[in-house]
Amino acid sequence: LDAWPAGGAPGAGSLPACVVTEASDYSLADWPRKRSRTPDEVQRRAVLAMVAKAVSTLHANNVVHGGLCPDAVLWFSAANAMKLTSLGAWAPAGARAAPHPDPRYAAPEAAAAVAAGAVTVSASPAGDAWALGMLAFWIFTDAPLLPNATTNAAAAAALGSAGPLPWEARPATLAKLPPAVAAVVAALLARDPADRMTADGVLASPLFRGGRRPRSARS
Repeated sequence: LDAWPAGGAPGAGSLPACVVTEASDYSLADWPRKRSRTPDEVQRRAVLAMVAKAVSTLHANNVVHGGLCPDAVLWFSAANAMKLTSLGAWAPAGARAAPHPDPRYAAPEAAAAVAAGAVTVSASPAGDAWALGMLAFWIFTDAPLLPNATTNAAAAAALGSAGPLPWEARPATLAKLPPAVAAVVAALLARDPADRMTADGVLASPLFRGGRRPRSARS
């Protein structure tokens, strides 16, 4: 690509530059039905660690993903890893950006701003942390915290209102998780973004024994 402007690459000047990447097997959204076997809790922790580490790396570089959801996390069997993709909604932290493309994964403060008529929201690592909490629930239950059938309007109403969040009104929702996982999910889903756990906090939590890398996940 560096040679492209100078005409030193094949097709320079007539073909668009491209980057060839490894092919994924499926997304986290398809993981429950396409994986070869049911993972145990340690393997699910490994998947969460992979996603949290990717989010942490973005945030360390002042980048907000802005579109975290199960379709943005892909399984690569050749690398034995879940990887974060789909950076179409990214923005520098603090910049004005489009709302989360899937309202079911939008943080309450962003959902409330959109409900009030805002067409852009502040790109915030705390918004990514909220979506990471939604993903963590998915990883450990094979189901979304807000059902797939939830309409955009219903999701915005549930997350952007001042009333209790759905899982606050039904504590049994998070109680189905292992206690250490439930604690991390609850911390990521704190209504006040100032109280929300960070991606680094996830990796340093007791869920990962003080931050030590868990063993690798298998499909």
